[in-house]
Amino acid sequence: MSVDENIASATGFGTISATDPNTHTTPDVRTDPLTYSIPDSQSPFSVHSTSGVVSLKSGFILDFETQASYSVSVQVSDSNWDSRGILSGT
Repeated sequence: MSVDENIASATGFGTISATDPNTHTTPDVRTDPLTYSIPDSQSPFSVHSTSGVVSLKSGFILDFETQASYSVSVQVSDSNWDSRGILSGT
């Protein structure tokens, strides 16, 4: 995922998506909504808990010359399981 270094805080620049392996299309079968989070409170990024839209947190500024890339752990969960993945980019 890429982001401009001059992006304004709280501006979405990408979306994380996940699928639940036990989601059913049959209306009478229970499905669990997915919840997205970034467990590291020091991360300059945030993710909307239901849409998966990633944005720069308020008060943070990206400077390519200071730090050219970031690696962020993103957690996706429903009421039955958690999964983590690494979001990397420049």
